[in-house]
Amino acid sequence: MKAYISHQIPRSIPVGYSNADHVEFRTSLAEYLACGEIGWVDFFAINSYQWCGDNTFQGSGYDVLVEDYKNYSLPIFFSEYGCNLVRPRLFQETAALFSDQMTGVFSGGLIYEFTQEPADYGIVEIASNGKDCSLLGEFDTLQKVHESVPNPTIPSGATENDRPMCKDPSYYFNIAGDSELPKSFGVDYIKKGVASAGSVKWTKGKFLSLDKVSDETTYTIKDSNGKEIKDKKIEWVADVKQTIKEGGNGKETGGGDGTETSVGPLVDSGSSGNSTSKPDSGAFSLQVALGSTFATALAVIFATL
Repeated sequence: MKAYISHQIPRSIPVGYSNADHVEFRTSLAEYLACGEIGWVDFFAINSYQWCGDNTFQGSGYDVLVEDYKNYSLPIFFSEYGCNLVRPRLFQETAALFSDQMTGVFSGGLIYEFTQEPADYGIVEIASNGKDCSLLGEFDTLQKVHESVPNPTIPSGATENDRPMCKDPSYYFNIAGDSELPKSFGVDYIKKGVASAGSVKWTKGKFLSLDKVSDETTYTIKDSNGKEIKDKKIEWVADVKQTIKEGGNGKETGGGDGTETSVGPLVDSGSSGNSTSKPDSGAFSLQVALGSTFATALAVIFATL
Protein backbone atom coordinates (compact mmCIF):
# COMPACT_ATOMS: atom_id res chain seq x y z
CA MET A 1 0.00 0.00 0.00
CA LYS A 2 2.83 2.39 0.81
CA ALA A 3 4.51 1.55 -2.48
CA TYR A 4 1.29 2.21 -4.39
CA ILE A 5 0.78 5.54 -2.62
CA SER A 6 4.33 6.67 -3.33
CA HIS A 7 3.92 5.91 -7.05
CA GLN A 8 0.29 6.77 -7.76
CA ILE A 9 -1.24 9.11 -5.16
CA PRO A 10 -0.54 12.87 -5.35
CA ARG A 11 -0.68 13.43 -1.60
CA SER A 12 0.59 11.83 1.58
CA ILE A 13 -1.75 9.23 3.12
CA PRO A 14 -0.99 7.53 6.45
CA VAL A 15 -1.15 3.73 6.48
CA GLY A 16 -1.91 1.89 9.69
CA TYR A 17 -2.63 -1.54 11.10
CA SER A 18 -5.74 -2.67 12.98
CA ASN A 19 -5.08 -5.64 15.25
CA ALA A 20 -7.21 -8.10 17.19
CA ASP A 21 -6.46 -7.63 20.89
CA HIS A 22 -4.71 -10.97 21.52
CA VAL A 23 -2.58 -10.85 24.65
CA GLU A 24 -0.17 -13.37 23.11
CA PHE A 25 1.26 -10.83 20.68
CA ARG A 26 -0.51 -7.48 20.99
CA THR A 27 2.50 -5.59 22.31
CA SER A 28 5.17 -7.44 20.34
CA LEU A 29 3.37 -6.93 17.03
CA ALA A 30 2.77 -3.28 17.82
CA GLU A 31 6.45 -2.71 18.52
CA TYR A 32 7.51 -4.78 15.50
CA LEU A 33 5.38 -2.68 13.13
CA ALA A 34 6.67 0.58 14.60
CA CYS A 35 10.39 -0.12 14.34
CA GLY A 36 12.84 1.03 11.72
CA GLU A 37 13.50 4.06 9.54
CA ILE A 38 11.65 2.80 6.44
CA GLY A 39 8.57 0.67 6.04
CA TRP A 40 6.87 1.45 9.33
CA VAL A 41 3.14 1.92 9.74
CA ASP A 42 1.99 5.43 10.62
CA PHE A 43 -0.50 4.43 13.31
CA PHE A 44 -1.62 1.33 15.19
CA ALA A 45 -5.11 0.35 16.34
CA ILE A 46 -6.65 -2.43 18.39
CA ASN A 47 -10.09 -4.06 18.54
CA SER A 48 -10.95 -4.25 22.23
CA TYR A 49 -14.09 -5.89 23.62
CA GLN A 50 -13.00 -6.47 27.21
CA TRP A 51 -15.27 -3.86 28.84
CA CYS A 52 -18.72 -5.47 29.08
CA GLY A 53 -21.77 -4.09 30.89
CA ASP A 54 -21.37 -2.21 34.18
CA ASN A 55 -17.63 -2.21 34.80
CA THR A 56 -14.70 -0.02 35.86
CA PHE A 57 -11.37 1.14 34.47
CA GLN A 58 -9.51 -1.43 36.57
CA GLY A 59 -12.13 -4.19 36.45
CA SER A 60 -12.22 -4.16 32.66
CA GLY A 61 -8.46 -4.31 32.33
CA TYR A 62 -8.25 -0.95 30.58
CA ASP A 63 -5.59 0.03 33.09
CA VAL A 64 -3.46 -2.82 31.72
CA LEU A 65 -3.97 -1.61 28.14
CA VAL A 66 -2.77 1.86 29.09
CA GLU A 67 0.26 0.40 30.86
CA ASP A 68 1.08 -1.84 27.87
CA TYR A 69 1.13 1.04 25.38
CA LYS A 70 2.18 4.01 27.53
CA ASN A 71 5.54 4.37 25.77
CA TYR A 72 4.39 3.45 22.27
CA SER A 73 5.98 5.53 19.52
CA LEU A 74 2.99 5.80 17.14
CA PRO A 75 -0.52 7.23 17.47
CA ILE A 76 -2.80 4.45 18.75
CA PHE A 77 -6.58 4.18 19.08
CA PHE A 78 -9.43 1.67 19.34
CA SER A 79 -10.45 0.62 15.83
CA GLU A 80 -13.32 -1.40 17.33
CA TYR A 81 -14.97 -1.53 20.74
CA GLY A 82 -18.46 -2.14 22.14
CA CYS A 83 -18.93 -5.52 23.81
CA ASN A 84 -22.53 -6.72 23.35
CA LEU A 85 -22.52 -9.69 25.74
CA VAL A 86 -24.51 -7.57 28.22
CA ARG A 87 -27.54 -5.72 26.85
CA PRO A 88 -28.43 -2.99 26.57
CA ARG A 89 -24.94 -1.65 26.12
CA LEU A 90 -24.04 1.21 28.48
CA PHE A 91 -20.92 2.41 26.62
CA GLN A 92 -19.20 3.25 29.88
CA GLU A 93 -15.91 2.51 28.12
CA THR A 94 -16.53 5.53 25.88
CA ALA A 95 -16.37 7.87 28.85
CA ALA A 96 -13.21 6.11 30.05
CA LEU A 97 -11.61 6.26 26.61
CA PHE A 98 -12.00 10.04 26.47
CA SER A 99 -10.96 10.61 30.09
CA ASP A 100 -7.61 11.73 31.44
CA GLN A 101 -6.93 8.12 32.38
CA MET A 102 -6.54 7.19 28.71
CA THR A 103 -6.11 10.22 26.45
CA GLY A 104 -2.41 10.45 27.26
CA VAL A 105 -1.96 7.14 25.43
CA PHE A 106 -5.02 6.40 23.25
CA SER A 107 -6.42 8.83 20.68
CA GLY A 108 -10.08 7.86 20.98
CA GLY A 109 -11.85 5.04 19.21
CA LEU A 110 -14.68 3.79 17.00
CA ILE A 111 -17.55 1.70 18.28
CA TYR A 112 -18.51 -1.47 16.46
CA GLU A 113 -20.67 -0.89 14.59
CA PHE A 114 -22.74 1.79 12.88
CA THR A 115 -25.16 -0.34 10.84
CA GLN A 116 -27.12 -3.30 12.22
CA GLU A 117 -26.06 -6.71 10.90
CA PRO A 118 -26.63 -10.34 12.01
CA ALA A 119 -23.98 -10.04 14.76
CA ASP A 120 -26.24 -7.45 16.48
CA TYR A 121 -23.70 -4.72 17.15
CA GLY A 122 -25.40 -1.94 15.14
CA ILE A 123 -26.83 1.33 16.44
CA VAL A 124 -28.61 2.24 13.17
CA GLU A 125 -30.97 0.09 11.08
CA ILE A 126 -30.65 0.68 7.33
CA ALA A 127 -33.89 0.40 5.34
CA SER A 128 -34.30 -2.09 2.50
CA ASN A 129 -33.73 0.71 -0.03
CA GLY A 130 -30.18 1.02 1.28
CA LYS A 131 -30.59 4.74 1.99
CA ASP A 132 -33.07 5.62 4.72
CA CYS A 133 -32.37 4.58 8.29
CA SER A 134 -33.73 4.41 11.83
CA LEU A 135 -31.76 5.02 14.98
CA LEU A 136 -31.77 2.25 17.58
CA GLY A 137 -31.96 2.66 21.34
CA GLU A 138 -28.23 2.16 21.86
CA PHE A 139 -27.59 5.06 19.50
CA ASP A 140 -29.34 7.29 22.06
CA THR A 141 -27.23 5.81 24.86
CA LEU A 142 -24.00 6.42 22.98
CA GLN A 143 -25.03 9.98 22.15
CA LYS A 144 -25.74 10.76 25.80
CA VAL A 145 -22.36 9.35 26.83
CA HIS A 146 -20.59 11.52 24.27
CA GLU A 147 -22.52 14.56 25.43
CA SER A 148 -21.42 13.88 29.01
CA VAL A 149 -17.71 13.86 28.12
CA PRO A 150 -16.37 17.35 28.95
CA ASN A 151 -14.56 18.30 25.73
CA PRO A 152 -11.74 15.73 25.92
CA THR A 153 -8.29 16.76 24.77
CA ILE A 154 -6.83 14.13 22.47
CA PRO A 155 -3.05 14.40 21.97
CA SER A 156 -1.92 14.96 18.40
CA GLY A 157 -0.06 11.66 18.43
CA ALA A 158 3.38 10.38 19.26
CA THR A 159 5.49 13.50 19.65
CA GLU A 160 7.85 12.51 22.46
CA ASN A 161 8.41 8.77 22.04
CA ASP A 162 11.04 8.04 19.37
CA ARG A 163 10.63 5.23 16.90
CA PRO A 164 12.84 2.34 18.04
CA MET A 165 15.41 0.72 15.80
CA CYS A 166 14.50 -2.86 14.96
CA LYS A 167 15.85 -5.63 17.15
CA ASP A 168 16.71 -9.23 16.38
CA PRO A 169 13.61 -11.17 15.19
CA SER A 170 13.78 -13.40 18.26
CA TYR A 171 13.02 -10.37 20.44
CA TYR A 172 9.42 -10.12 19.18
CA PHE A 173 7.59 -12.94 20.95
CA ASN A 174 5.03 -14.94 18.93
CA ILE A 175 6.00 -13.01 15.79
CA ALA A 176 7.75 -14.66 12.84
CA GLY A 177 9.97 -11.65 12.29
CA ASP A 178 12.55 -13.60 10.27
CA SER A 179 10.14 -14.76 7.55
CA GLU A 180 10.99 -13.41 4.12
CA LEU A 181 8.27 -11.61 2.24
CA PRO A 182 7.34 -13.09 -1.16
CA LYS A 183 7.71 -11.11 -4.34
CA SER A 184 4.67 -8.90 -4.77
CA PHE A 185 2.07 -9.80 -7.38
CA GLY A 186 1.09 -6.16 -7.57
CA VAL A 187 4.21 -4.69 -9.16
CA ASP A 188 2.40 -3.68 -12.38
CA TYR A 189 -0.41 -2.10 -10.37
CA ILE A 190 2.09 -0.19 -8.23
CA LYS A 191 3.94 1.18 -11.27
CA LYS A 192 0.98 1.73 -13.63
CA GLY A 193 -1.97 2.14 -11.29
CA VAL A 194 -5.06 -0.06 -11.07
CA ALA A 195 -6.69 1.90 -13.90
CA SER A 196 -4.18 0.72 -16.49
CA ALA A 197 -2.50 -2.46 -15.24
CA GLY A 198 -3.73 -5.99 -15.71
CA SER A 199 -6.54 -7.38 -17.81
CA VAL A 200 -9.33 -5.75 -15.76
CA LYS A 201 -9.76 -2.05 -16.50
CA TRP A 202 -10.79 0.16 -13.59
CA THR A 203 -12.13 3.68 -13.67
CA LYS A 204 -9.63 5.91 -11.96
CA GLY A 205 -11.04 7.94 -9.09
CA LYS A 206 -10.73 11.68 -8.71
CA PHE A 207 -10.39 14.07 -5.83
CA LEU A 208 -13.76 15.34 -4.60
CA SER A 209 -13.81 18.98 -3.56
CA LEU A 210 -15.54 19.58 -0.24
CA ASP A 211 -17.31 22.51 -1.93
CA LYS A 212 -19.52 19.86 -3.54
CA VAL A 213 -20.45 18.18 -0.25
CA SER A 214 -24.06 18.92 0.67
CA ASP A 215 -24.87 20.37 4.08
CA GLU A 216 -28.02 18.28 4.40
CA THR A 217 -29.10 14.78 3.41
CA THR A 218 -32.29 14.06 1.48
CA TYR A 219 -32.66 10.60 3.05
CA THR A 220 -35.29 9.85 5.67
CA ILE A 221 -33.90 9.47 9.19
CA LYS A 222 -36.09 8.25 12.06
CA ASP A 223 -35.24 8.34 15.75
CA SER A 224 -35.47 5.34 18.08
CA ASN A 225 -39.17 6.06 18.66
CA GLY A 226 -39.98 5.96 14.94
CA LYS A 227 -40.39 9.74 14.60
CA GLU A 228 -38.82 11.35 11.53
CA ILE A 229 -35.91 13.68 12.26
CA LYS A 230 -36.39 17.00 10.49
CA ASP A 231 -33.18 18.75 11.51
CA LYS A 232 -30.62 17.04 9.28
CA LYS A 233 -28.36 19.97 8.53
CA ILE A 234 -24.65 19.65 9.20
CA GLU A 235 -23.00 22.61 10.89
CA TRP A 236 -19.38 22.90 9.82
CA VAL A 237 -17.29 24.49 12.56
CA ALA A 238 -13.94 24.46 10.77
CA ASP A 239 -12.69 25.20 7.29
CA VAL A 240 -11.76 21.60 6.57
CA LYS A 241 -10.82 22.47 2.99
CA GLN A 242 -7.68 24.13 4.34
CA THR A 243 -6.55 21.12 6.35
CA ILE A 244 -6.06 18.63 3.51
CA LYS A 245 -2.40 18.42 2.53
CA GLU A 246 -1.69 18.32 -1.17
CA GLY A 247 1.35 17.29 -3.14
CA GLY A 248 4.22 15.17 -1.96
CA ASN A 249 3.53 12.03 -4.03
CA GLY A 250 3.48 9.95 -0.87
CA LYS A 251 6.59 11.54 0.64
CA GLU A 252 7.79 10.14 3.94
CA THR A 253 5.35 7.25 3.94
CA GLY A 254 7.75 4.47 2.98
CA GLY A 255 7.25 2.84 -0.37
CA GLY A 256 9.44 1.15 -2.91
CA ASP A 257 8.16 -0.61 -6.02
CA GLY A 258 7.17 -3.95 -4.49
CA THR A 259 9.97 -5.88 -6.18
CA GLU A 260 12.34 -6.36 -3.27
CA THR A 261 12.31 -9.38 -0.97
CA SER A 262 12.94 -8.31 2.59
CA VAL A 263 12.69 -9.52 6.16
CA GLY A 264 9.71 -7.50 7.35
CA PRO A 265 10.59 -3.98 8.46
CA LEU A 266 13.95 -5.05 9.92
CA VAL A 267 16.84 -2.79 9.00
CA ASP A 268 19.46 -3.43 11.67
CA SER A 269 19.19 -6.82 13.33
CA GLY A 270 20.27 -6.68 16.95
CA SER A 271 20.83 -2.92 17.05
CA SER A 272 19.58 -0.65 19.77
CA GLY A 273 18.87 3.00 20.19
CA ASN A 274 16.23 5.31 18.87
CA SER A 275 15.33 6.91 15.57
CA THR A 276 14.42 10.57 15.87
CA SER A 277 12.81 11.04 12.46
CA LYS A 278 9.04 11.39 12.28
CA PRO A 279 6.78 11.16 9.22
CA ASP A 280 4.51 13.93 8.06
CA SER A 281 1.33 11.88 8.09
CA GLY A 282 -0.74 14.20 5.92
CA ALA A 283 -3.83 13.36 7.93
CA PHE A 284 -6.67 15.82 8.20
CA SER A 285 -9.41 16.33 10.73
CA LEU A 286 -13.11 16.87 10.18
CA GLN A 287 -15.04 18.68 12.87
CA VAL A 288 -18.82 18.60 13.01
CA ALA A 289 -20.96 20.45 15.54
CA LEU A 290 -23.19 17.92 17.25
CA GLY A 291 -26.21 20.21 17.31
CA SER A 292 -28.73 17.49 16.45
CA THR A 293 -29.18 13.76 16.64
CA PHE A 294 -28.52 13.36 12.94
CA ALA A 295 -25.34 15.41 13.15
CA THR A 296 -24.11 12.89 15.70
CA ALA A 297 -24.98 10.05 13.35
CA LEU A 298 -23.15 11.69 10.49
CA ALA A 299 -20.12 12.28 12.69
CA VAL A 300 -20.02 8.55 13.36
CA ILE A 301 -20.17 7.89 9.61
CA PHE A 302 -17.28 10.22 8.91
CA ALA A 303 -15.28 8.72 11.75
CA THR A 304 -15.85 5.25 10.34
CA LEU A 305 -14.81 6.27 6.84
